[in-house]
Amino acid sequence: RGPEIAIYNADTNHAEILAAQAKACGAKSILSFGRAGNAAVLQALQPQAQGQTVVATVGGQRLEFGLSQAGEAPALNALNILTVCHALGLDLPTAAGHLAALQPLPGRGQELRLNLPTGPLTLIDDSYSGQPAAMALALQGLAGRAVPGRRVAILGQMAELGEHSAAEHTKIGQLLATLNLDAVYFVGEPMRTAQAQLASAQPQAFFANKDDLAAALPTLLQADDTVLIKGSRYGSRLFELVEALKAQ
Repeated sequence: RGPEIAIYNADTNHAEILAAQAKACGAKSILSFGRAGNAAVLQALQPQAQGQTVVATVGGQRLEFGLSQAGEAPALNALNILTVCHALGLDLPTAAGHLAALQPLPGRGQELRLNLPTGPLTLIDDSYSGQPAAMALALQGLAGRAVPGRRVAILGQMAELGEHSAAEHTKIGQLLATLNLDAVYFVGEPMRTAQAQLASAQPQAFFANKDDLAAALPTLLQADDTVLIKGSRYGSRLFELVEALKAQ
């Protein structure tokens, strides 16, 4: 017996495969979310001092709700939840109103306000994974934030990409070259390919490993920085850098 309802992200590059598989499995209802969604459509993101406001249409209803986390990836996660609520016939405005209380997990976009010797800063701990699409969304989210100081990205290598590794690291570098970031620090040999895409005038530096970066970090950070840390958990081990910063 096939599933009654299938729900998928219409914006992923695997959307056509997912839709075809849902149909092949005999799903009676196939719902999607995202900018190209058929059940939940992301219309606008409005950055706020804390998090963002999301404007979307879900099941034909216009919804405007807050999220504690900025960026498109959290907004898509929220639309996934609301699509499930729509499929179950739940009250959508009530469900959307509860989303503001959700907090990201450590390593998954958790935001921390730290007081370091270099001054206070906002740390975005996204150190659990370095999957290419997620890294692109995280960087776009950082570039779109309203911040009191600089936007700084600390990026570890992306792992488990096989023969696609060089191409995917190149794409991240090409994206970085278009974004309004104040400084980018690369960690791990594969990240040299990404760094090579940046203009030499863009503030940047390469480090062979997280220990080399940690030693230089006091000279790289400034008061009121907003710092995104993202990379393959065990490929770059940047989660250990996050723990060290929190310990300070």
